[in-house]
Amino acid sequence: MWSSLNGFQRILKVPGNVYKLFSPILSMVRKKRPQAKTKRKSSGRKSKLSSSGKNNPRKFNIAWANFSMFIILFIISFLLYSFSTNALLRNFFGILSTVLGVLSFAFLVILVVLGIAKSGKKRR
Repeated sequence: MWSSLNGFQRILKVPGNVYKLFSPILSMVRKKRPQAKTKRKSSGRKSKLSSSGKNNPRKFNIAWANFSMFIILFIISFLLYSFSTNALLRNFFGILSTVLGVLSFAFLVILVVLGIAKSGKKRR
């Protein structure tokens, strides 16, 4: 009996009629197609950092603009929080200043990371 079963049926102990149902799917899975070999020409030595280095000043400028915008909005909302007398407005400006402060801190972290990456690139 074992000699009539192929490897897939022996491993999973699948009856022959169930195997016949799934044989087209299994034959597609088992086929290995040869990979065509392609030759790649390299024109000189290129650094991986050169492609990311082109966008670094642009990223730094965008992060700086966002950081300064959120700092200004944070200061305005904090001043409005301090000088408002209505409880509803005070709570609104308090939450707004908290959110804007967190966003400002996030952009500060991004600026620090981009600054470290920029200074590390100059050393190389």
